[in-house]
Amino acid sequence: MKLKAALLICLGISLQAYAQDWNYYKPIQSEGIIPSDFTEAYTNKYEREREHIGADVKGKDRKRQDNFHLRSEYFVDELLMGGDVIFGDTISDYCNRILDHLLKDDPGLRHKLRIYVVKSPDVNAYATGNGIIFINLGLIAQVENEAQLAYVIAHEVIHYKNEHVLNQYIEEEKIKDGEDLYRKSNRAEQVHALSTYSKSQELEADADGFRLFFKNSGYTHRAPVYVMDVLQYSYLPFDEIPFDSTFLSTEGMKLPSSYLLKNTAPITAEADYDDSESSHPNIKTRKLEILKRLNPKDTGVAYLISKHIFDHCQRLARYEISRLYLISGRYGQAIYHTFLLEQKYGTDRYQKLTVAKALNAATVYRNNGVLYKMITEWKEVEGESQQVFHIFDEFDREDLNTLTVAYTYEAYKNYPNDIAFKKLFNKSFHELVFENDLKPNDYKSAPQDTIKHDLFSLLDSADLPSGGRRSSKISNIQRKKKEQETMELSEEDYYKTAFTPYWSDSLFMTTFEDAVDEYNNTSYRDRKGYKSRRKRKKYDVNYSLGIDSIVIISPDYAKLDERQKDGIKYLTTAEKLDEYKAELMDISDDINLNSQMLDYKNIESSDVDVFNDLSLMKNWIDERLMHENVDALVSDFDYMDPIGKKYGTNYISYTGNLSLRVRERNVAGKIIYSVFLFPVLPFTVADLLIPDYESFNYFFLFDISNGKALLAEYNYYKTNDSKDYLRSILYNHLIQVKAKAK
Repeated sequence: MKLKAALLICLGISLQAYAQDWNYYKPIQSEGIIPSDFTEAYTNKYEREREHIGADVKGKDRKRQDNFHLRSEYFVDELLMGGDVIFGDTISDYCNRILDHLLKDDPGLRHKLRIYVVKSPDVNAYATGNGIIFINLGLIAQVENEAQLAYVIAHEVIHYKNEHVLNQYIEEEKIKDGEDLYRKSNRAEQVHALSTYSKSQELEADADGFRLFFKNSGYTHRAPVYVMDVLQYSYLPFDEIPFDSTFLSTEGMKLPSSYLLKNTAPITAEADYDDSESSHPNIKTRKLEILKRLNPKDTGVAYLISKHIFDHCQRLARYEISRLYLISGRYGQAIYHTFLLEQKYGTDRYQKLTVAKALNAATVYRNNGVLYKMITEWKEVEGESQQVFHIFDEFDREDLNTLTVAYTYEAYKNYPNDIAFKKLFNKSFHELVFENDLKPNDYKSAPQDTIKHDLFSLLDSADLPSGGRRSSKISNIQRKKKEQETMELSEEDYYKTAFTPYWSDSLFMTTFEDAVDEYNNTSYRDRKGYKSRRKRKKYDVNYSLGIDSIVIISPDYAKLDERQKDGIKYLTTAEKLDEYKAELMDISDDINLNSQMLDYKNIESSDVDVFNDLSLMKNWIDERLMHENVDALVSDFDYMDPIGKKYGTNYISYTGNLSLRVRERNVAGKIIYSVFLFPVLPFTVADLLIPDYESFNYFFLFDISNGKALLAEYNYYKTNDSKDYLRSILYNHLIQVKAKAK
C-alpha cells in the first residue's frame, strides 16, 4: 500500500509538472541552470576539442581534424545562440530520460552526451562531434510512440560514438582534393562517392544503434521499421484528414463549393526511390536492413518511461509548431496544422488565435500583392492540406479581407476581454477600409437598407383581403429574381453577405464606423503614405528620436575572406564581435544612452529567464525583418508586453557587421595594362598590394509595443572594418536614438 501511495504521489507531481493551459498556451521555454554548451566561449570549446586530436594523427589529417573542430564548434555555437534551442524543458528532459535508459550499461558514453530540443517543424534529429544530439519538434510531433523516438536517439548515438561527423568531413576533403581513390575522379564521380560514403554511415547507424542500444532495451522491435514510414511521409502534416471548409466559415460567410477541390493530389512518396545522389539510403533499403535483425519473438513494449509524458510532449510540440509556422510566414501550413489540432484535441482559444493571426497576416500580404511569397502554390502540395492552399488561391482581396474581419470578430465575441483578439479585430478592419475602400454600403443588408427591406418583407408576407393574392406571374418573377440574386452572389460577390449577422451588433458597427471615419478624415496623401511607408527599405535621413533607454539583442559579426577555402575567419570573427559589443556599450555611456545588452554569449548560468527573454525577442525580430515591406502584425505581439515592462523600455535594437576581404580580380590584365601605360604602374602595384574589402553594417531599432521600425540603417563601405571607422558608424546610429528633436 505504501508503494502504491508513493507511486500515486509521484504521478500527481508529474501531472502537476506537466500541467498546461492549452487555451493560453505559452511558447516552450528553457528551465534550470544554463548548460556550459551555451555559456562557454567558442574559442575555449575549440581549444578543448583540438586537444583531443590523437598524437598519432599527422600531416593533412591533423590539419583537417583541426579545421573540423574550428568549423564545427563555430556552427554549433551559432545554432545554440540562435534562439531556437531549448534545454531543461519537459521535452528535453523526456528525451534525456530515454537516453538514460538506452545507455544504462554504458555510463561513460552517457556522460559525454546531452540532448537539446530545436524549435523547428522539420522532422529531423542530428548529432554533433562534441556530443550534442539535437531533436527537432517536428520529429516529436510525428513519431507514433516512445519506442520510435528511442530508436532515433539510438541511431544518433552511433553517429557520435563512431565519429561519423568528423569522418564525413575528412572524406569530403579527400574527395575535393582528389586524394587516394579519388585522384582522377570527375565531379559526377565525386558526388557519387560522397553519397555512397554518407549512405554507408546511415546504414551503420541503423544497424549498430539497433544492435548495441535498442535490441535489449525492452522496446518493441517493430518500432525501427515503423519509424521508417514516419520518415517516408515526414514532409506531410502530422495527420491526413480531409479539410472541412466550415473550419474557416463564419455565421454569415460560407466558402463557395467552387473554391474546393473535388480531389486533392495523391501522395507520391515511395519507399524505393532513387537514392544514387542522396545522403541517406532509401526507406526500403533501411527497412530491409533492420528486418534482418529483428527478433521474431519480440515481446517489447511501446512505452518504458511514460505514455502520459509522451502524449503531453507531443501535444506541446504540435502546439509550438503552430507558432513556428506563423513566425516563418507559412500561413497555409499554420491553418491546416491548427485544423488537425482541433480534430485531435478539441477546440480552444489558442487555435482560434492562431488562425486569426494567420488570416490577418495573409490579408496584409494579399493587399500588398505578394501573398504568393508566403502561400505555397497549391499545385505543389500533396495530400489533404492542398485544399487550404487552393482556397487561398481562389480568394481575391475582398474575400480574404472580409473573411478575416468576420472570423476574427466571432473569435473576439467568444473572448470579449481578450486584448489579442481585440488587436487583431481592429487591424482587420483597418486593412478592410484603408486597403480596399470597403464601407457598410458595399455589403448586402447594410443598416440603412434594413428598414426598407423589413417593410417590403412584411408587405410580401402579409395576409391580403379576399381575392387579393399576388398573381403567379408576379410571384414567379420575384422568386426567380431572388434565385438569380442568390446565384450571382454565391458565384461572384458571396462575401457581401458576410456581415449580415452583425449589423445590429453595436461593437461591430462602432468599430466599422470608426475605421471609416478615420479613413474619411485622412488626407489622400496620408492614405497613400500609409501604403508607401510599407515599401520603404531604408530610413536614410538622420532622426532625433529622443529615446533614453534601449535593449540591444545579441549583436552579430562576421569576418570573411574570399581567398580562403571556408571563407569565414572563425577566431577573428569571435575577437571582432567582442570589440563590436564593447564599442556599442562605450558609445552608449558617452552619450548617456541607457543601453542594456542581452547577449547569449555573455550570460550567467543562472539567468535562464534572460535566456528565454532573448529567445522570444530574437524570434520577434526575425519575423519583423521578414515583414520588412508589409505592415503585418508580428505574430508574437501578445507575448511582448511583459518584456517591455520587465526591461523598462519597448525599444529593442538589433545590429551587426560583415566584412569581406575580396580576392583581387584580373591581376594579369592590370599588369599588362600598366606595362603599356608605364606611368600608371606605381598605382597598379599599390592597388594590387592594398587589400580590397566590401563591408556591410546594419542597425535596427524597433518598438515592440506596435512593431514599428524607428530606425533601419544600412551602411555599405569599401574599407576594412577598422575600429575608428566602425565607431563612427555606431556613434551615428546611437546618437540618432538619443538625440531629441529641436
